[in-house]
Amino acid sequence: MTEEGSGSSLPVTNIDRWRRIISEGALDSVPMEEIVAAVQDLGPYADPRVLNPLMLHITDALTALLRKRVWRTHSNDGNDIIDRAHAAVIDAVLQPQSADGKALRECFEARVALRLKDAIRAERENARRHPSADEDGDSRPLPTPEAGYGSHVVMEEHAHVETLLAMIEDHRKRLAWRLHMEGVPIESKKVKGTIAKATGVSGRQVQDWLDEVKEFLKSKMGDRA
Repeated sequence: MTEEGSGSSLPVTNIDRWRRIISEGALDSVPMEEIVAAVQDLGPYADPRVLNPLMLHITDALTALLRKRVWRTHSNDGNDIIDRAHAAVIDAVLQPQSADGKALRECFEARVALRLKDAIRAERENARRHPSADEDGDSRPLPTPEAGYGSHVVMEEHAHVETLLAMIEDHRKRLAWRLHMEGVPIESKKVKGTIAKATGVSGRQVQDWLDEVKEFLKSKMGDRA
């Protein structure tokens, strides 16, 4: 897949091209299939200043697409269905060898529509099994991440931190930490792009992951973490 509209044959992995597109705020002009391909081909260890904006664009565009297709007449205004479908698609984006992961880089909206049908079916089945279930679940407030953690990590330690992150097997945990370091909120009703949306899990799970990664980095870096 190459850059269209400019006569260029640059592949989707051309990092300078993505830096330029991001700096110009032009991601909306790029097909979603190409952005998915870039995330998958660049890989989880690519420059987070490129990878994070690409992932946030995917999650924002996905949320908007699902919101258009899910009526608010569903339980909880359709938010449970949206969250279920969103999580399935983001998981597929992060698994390029899966059937969905491959399909998303060829026909994004069509594959999202399939996962949405699955989510609606699952939600209806859940409603039949638990007709009186509390939709709000645990309403206890989520703990907030420690303000400013990592702000003192100087630039020369960045490579060392990335090396340590590479030791964490779960790519979603790595993504959650990188987004956290970029100041992306865990959950928010006012901000479209959140860590919970990008990783497809609950805000509480994200906080657990951040705590886990933080302790891991501290154990490896000692007083520097």
